[in-house]
Amino acid sequence: MREACLARRVRVGLVLALGLCSARSANAWYYPEHAELTRLALRDFAPPFVTRVIESALADARDLQMQVCPEATTPLNKVTAHWDSVECVPYGALAALAADHSANTLELAEELQRKMDRNWPVPDVIPALILTEAAQSVWSSFQCAAPPEAVRVWTMSISRLEHSLARLPRAAGPRDYVRELDAELALIDTGYVTRAKNAMAHFHDPTVGLSKAAQQAALGSVDNALGQLLAHHARSLQLAVLSRRAHDPGVQRALRAEALLEHAFALHFFEDGLAAGHIATDPAITDGDSRAQRHDFFNRQGLAVTRALSNTRCEVQHKNVHGDLGLPVCWTAHGDGFAAAQDRIFVEEAAARLQVAFAIALSGPNWELYDAEQASGACRKWLDDSGPIRSPCQLAMTATLLDPDPTWTEHESAEPELSDVEWATDVIGHFEQDLQRLALEPGLVPANAALARSQLGVLSERVLALHALFRPLLVAWPEAVADVTTLAGADQFGHGLNGQLLAGLGGSFSAPVTDNAAFTAWGGVGLGLAYTAQGIFPHRRARALAELNAGVAEGLMLAGQGPRFRSLAIAELRLPVTTGILYAAGAYGNTRKSLMAVGQTLSFGILGGRGYFAIDGNKPLFTGWDLEILSLLLGGSGEVTLAARSGLLDPELRMRAGWRAKDAAEPLHELFDGFFVVTMEANGGYFF
Repeated sequence: MREACLARRVRVGLVLALGLCSARSANAWYYPEHAELTRLALRDFAPPFVTRVIESALADARDLQMQVCPEATTPLNKVTAHWDSVECVPYGALAALAADHSANTLELAEELQRKMDRNWPVPDVIPALILTEAAQSVWSSFQCAAPPEAVRVWTMSISRLEHSLARLPRAAGPRDYVRELDAELALIDTGYVTRAKNAMAHFHDPTVGLSKAAQQAALGSVDNALGQLLAHHARSLQLAVLSRRAHDPGVQRALRAEALLEHAFALHFFEDGLAAGHIATDPAITDGDSRAQRHDFFNRQGLAVTRALSNTRCEVQHKNVHGDLGLPVCWTAHGDGFAAAQDRIFVEEAAARLQVAFAIALSGPNWELYDAEQASGACRKWLDDSGPIRSPCQLAMTATLLDPDPTWTEHESAEPELSDVEWATDVIGHFEQDLQRLALEPGLVPANAALARSQLGVLSERVLALHALFRPLLVAWPEAVADVTTLAGADQFGHGLNGQLLAGLGGSFSAPVTDNAAFTAWGGVGLGLAYTAQGIFPHRRARALAELNAGVAEGLMLAGQGPRFRSLAIAELRLPVTTGILYAAGAYGNTRKSLMAVGQTLSFGILGGRGYFAIDGNKPLFTGWDLEILSLLLGGSGEVTLAARSGLLDPELRMRAGWRAKDAAEPLHELFDGFFVVTMEANGGYFF
């Protein structure tokens, strides 16, 4: 593992990605996080039968040649990878492919079934497999190199997280990995950057209340995360319960597989809905850059949120008489690479609600299981003291996740007090009744996540009135404690021209392979302009996409014989030429593998060039040139915050190779007429 991590740090990189940061879709959770949140929700919150039922739907999808893994709890980094693909797509990754890499179930099915036509010599591969391999690779890199507290968010037992809600770890500086994966996915999925660019489907609409947003969704206004959640969840349940009525095995299989894909979209938008940047970014912010900056700021900084249906203040402790998930109604949300362990708990709980509902829609209530549990005493602890739902009582776990009216909501149940078992069977029974009513409604139209206009037929008032189906989701839906339209905050991505002050020390070998080789030590200073890309290049806090610099240098001959190193003026243009070529090669073949030649800490190729001019005499003399062929990051110059407009440049060790005139008093008449010179230079500075 250590060797793999080391190799990963040397070879991985993000390349010339002009405009990527501003144009990328603002994801709430990046691909690996969606995959892990979905999988962990099954393990940590959902009763065991849910996993078995979902795996039966995965088997149907596999029968239809969809390349999904057979087990629902397969971790992203445990799927066998080949050259640039994996052998199957984990169930959890379906929630990442939905919406971010496909706009509807038809597109998602194609990504899982149809091979991408790639240019020779790259072999044709199913898109979902190569997208998943890229996500798996970056996730492995994160687990190898990220701070322990960031990795612990995803590896710590849920029981340990719950007992330390006030002292939960959170990720530190993980956006490097998000940006790295963004660039790799953009090479494979050409629509990744622009999909849903003009829509607000991934965001809340905080300018209207929860009830109003739901009413608008019933009329087809689903250009927000809640509307998308309700539409996809309703259709997934409808298809699932209809599959129970189908007599033809082929029809049943097709209905269950499509229901699974709709379920993946519902998971995606429910998980998106709990991310801070998606709660705080309102529809009035239409500019792509401004939206992404605000989204990133609140995901990183955090946002105080509460349950939208809560009727209690944040400081008031609630108690559910029938058993409780043990979660407070208020917390601080983050998102998209900045997850805290608290985020994991609340998002998992929400995802578990969806997955329990989907499993019952597919198979119906398992009354035999519930009766057997009571007969065997599996529910005794829960019945004795209304213990945590994660006691080995699937009746309690199911009912609590499907409970539409917890005692802390603003719409408590008006039904008389019931015993624990009566309450649980009542909740599940009402859910099944509403499922059967849903099956009698006209077939719902598939929702499209990339459309900003109204989408008639994706939902209806009659469907949304099926209280037992949707309230279990709405009770988990968050809203900001404060009015987000009054909140300010936006990360500065550093796009545009910046000034910079540079300093360098180096040593030059003239004619290094000859007997009269000479060594010169020198130092220089300069000023320049840089088109900065702070927040785009991973692991390089202040790296620029392009630089134009000018400076002066003075040298001292230390060894050998040759022309004295005169005072020089330097003109420099830095462009990652080789990096751009490798990126173009990746785009040509729809593969990220060309990026393996570009490093996080070590980059090589043609990275820039300089011209040298003698500055004494009557006129400047062009006396040499060289190319920057290697750059080694010497260490971070300190944490340059993502909101900073200035800071230290990352120090680098650079290797240069070129030619210099043999006679210091004469110009270089031809490009290769003179001494071959190799230079090693340590460089740093300050940008402003």
